[in-house]
Amino acid sequence: MLISTAEVFCMRAKRVSLAASVCVFMAAAISPAAGSGQTGEPLVLEPRSAWHASHENGLCRLARAFGSEGYSHTLIFEQTTPGALFNLTITGPALSDMVESTQADVGFGSAGPEGTYEIAKETNREFGHIVFMTDVSLEPVKEPEIKQEEDFGLTAQGTAVDPAKAKAASEVAIRQGRTGLTLKTGSLAAPMGVLNDCTAHILSTWGLDPAKHKGALRGVSLLQPRKVSQWVVEKYPQRALQEKRQGVVGLAVIVDEAGQPTECKITDNSGHTDLNNVACEGMMRARYAPAIDADGQPMPSFFVTRIVFGLG
Repeated sequence: MLISTAEVFCMRAKRVSLAASVCVFMAAAISPAAGSGQTGEPLVLEPRSAWHASHENGLCRLARAFGSEGYSHTLIFEQTTPGALFNLTITGPALSDMVESTQADVGFGSAGPEGTYEIAKETNREFGHIVFMTDVSLEPVKEPEIKQEEDFGLTAQGTAVDPAKAKAASEVAIRQGRTGLTLKTGSLAAPMGVLNDCTAHILSTWGLDPAKHKGALRGVSLLQPRKVSQWVVEKYPQRALQEKRQGVVGLAVIVDEAGQPTECKITDNSGHTDLNNVACEGMMRARYAPAIDADGQPMPSFFVTRIVFGLG
C-alpha cells in the first residue's frame, strides 16, 4: 500500500515551524548491506515493481517500489498543476536517520547537478519512514536576480516536465549528511511523459488549451507580488490568529488573455477554509501579465503559487 503525499503534506503543515510572516512562493538522491545507508556510502536499490500511475481528484501520481520485499522503499512523484516542478516522496527504512525540517541534496543522475530541498519527515507503523519535498525539479531552479518589484519571487517553470531532462535522468538520489539512498529508476522519459499527459488533462478540465501551452512563448506573470503578500498578511483571519492556526495553501489562478484573473482553484488544501479563502481572495485581487502564445498573442492560461500562513 502506498501513501498519498497529500496526507504527508497535511502533516507537514501542522508540524513544521513556519516563518513568522505570510509569504508568497512562486510555483513560483556499490550496493552495501541493508541498513548501510548510514555508513557514508549511499545505499543503491533496484526496482521491484513497474510504475503505477493514477489520476484522482486533480492529483497526477506516479509510484514505484524498490528493494526487496522485506526491505521495501517507495518512490512517488505527484503534481496537481502542469509545470516542471513536482512533489517528491520517498519511504523506507534507509531514511531512518534523516532529520525533519533540514535540507537534503537530491540528484537525478546525468540529468544535471544536485538541488537542495528542505524535507518534511514522518514516521508511522504502516509506512515506516517517510520523507517529503515540495517543488522539486529535474534541474535545480535558479532564483532570479531582483531588479525591480515586479521581479520579486518569479521563476520560469514552464507547463511540463522537460522531456530531454527526463530522458537524461537515470536515478533518484537523496543524501543528508552520512545518510544516502539511490533508487535506480532508469530513464524517466516514459514515466514523466505519463505525468505530462496527466497534467495536460488537468489543463483541459480548467477550460485551457494544452496544445497552445506546449508552444507558448511566455507564461503568466504576477505583477507587484509584494503588494499581494502584504495584503494577505493584513487579512490573516483574526480567529485563525487567536486559535494559532497555520497552514499552507497551494492554488492555481486562471488568467484570461487580458491579464484578468477569472477563477482561483485550490490545489493543496491547508485544512482551514478561512485560510484557503484569504489566499484565493488575495490572488484574485492581484494584477497579472497574460501568457503569450507561439504567434506572440495573449492567451488564457494559469498562474501557480503557494501561500504559507505561519506564526512565529
